[in-house]
This record gives sequence, C-alpha cells and structure tokens, in this order.
Amino acid sequence: MIKTDNYINDLFTQIAKDYDLMNRVISLGTHGLYKKKAISKLGINQGDVVLDLASGTGDLAKFITQKFDCRVVVADSNFTMLKIAQNCVRSELITRCDAAELPFQNSSFNCVIIGFGIRNFTQLDKAFSEVYRILKSGGKLVVLEFAQPQNGFIKLLRNFYFRQIIPLITRILIGKYEEYQYLASSVINFHNQQTILGKLSGHQFGQTAVHNYIFGNIAVYEGVK
Repeated sequence: MIKTDNYINDLFTQIAKDYDLMNRVISLGTHGLYKKKAISKLGINQGDVVLDLASGTGDLAKFITQKFDCRVVVADSNFTMLKIAQNCVRSELITRCDAAELPFQNSSFNCVIIGFGIRNFTQLDKAFSEVYRILKSGGKLVVLEFAQPQNGFIKLLRNFYFRQIIPLITRILIGKYEEYQYLASSVINFHNQQTILGKLSGHQFGQTAVHNYIFGNIAVYEGVK
C-alpha cells in the first residue's frame, strides 16, 4: 500500500470522530498512560513553549496544559482532527501544517513532542531536521511511537492482533475496515528502535535514548539539541 500525504490525510479525516474511542479500545485503555510517560520525559519548566506535533485530536496537549504552566502550540496536517482539538484543548495557537515544512521560526520551542505520529510521516528525515531547527539550544524532542519487539513470539502475537483483531473490532464498532488495515500495516512495518535512534543522531540530536514498554511494542525516544 503506497503511503502518500493525500491518502493519509483522507484516512484520518474518515476516522477522526472515532479516533479517541478506538485508541482506548485498541490499547485496552492504556494509551493515556504511555502518553503521560512521554510527557514526563520532556522536563517542562514554567513558561516553556511546547509544540505538540502531529497532535491529532490534541489529547497530549490537553494533558500538558492540565499539569504545567506553559504555552502549548498544537500542530497537525489534518483539518478535521484539528477542529476536534480546538474544542478540547487550551492552546494559544492551533495550526495546520506539514511536519516536513514547519511554519515556525528557528529556535522557537523549548520542547517538541510527537505522539504516535512519525510512522505516518512521508518525509521523516526532513521532519526531524525541521524539529531540530525550531528547537532552542538545549531543547528536547520526545517521540512516542509503536516499535518493534525483539522477542519473536511477542512480535508474532503483536502482528496477529494488529492484522486480524483490530480490523475486526473496528468493522464491528464503527464500520471501518480498510482504514485500520493501513494503520495496522503502518505499525507492523515501521522502523525498529535502533533505526529511529540512528535517524535522530544523524540529524544532530544528542543525548539520544529509547525507553521500551510492553515488551518493546511501544517506545519513547529522546533527543536534545
């Protein structure tokens, strides 16, 4: 299946209204826990400016504004997702943009967080380069994403769950099938942890690290400018 910007944008438009519900169902209620773990790695200080990139419906931004006294900018490429975010997130700026062409000045942000978004970037390397550009010196990027477990049996179970169970659940609950077939494929075929760490280092990020959860099925990456 060819991944193009238009295809991905149309897909997320189709699933936007059910997105948060299905995330809860698919993750068995745990997705909020790992989003909070990712936020805890940012090291947010009072008055910081934080970018929630590939924000979707804005739940990461919502968690951040509830806990920290900081400025949060919400950015995503999908208009429908951002309309939902606008109704539930306290943010000074909600902007539609491509991660590979961020409309922000150099050294604008103390922190950038991307939650379950990078596997849908068609220009991942350019997106990492753009994030590095807009971060202040000493600023931090945290990425939460599905990852590749090293244990073969765990990977086999994961692949079965995403290929067979998730499309069946989504067809029953919301009448969507093809869209979640793509999302399942995007998880199964995405880069492993070492590849992502290599890309971060290749784009000048220092102090890179990865934290694995659920037997390596989910990872939180860190990098500092």
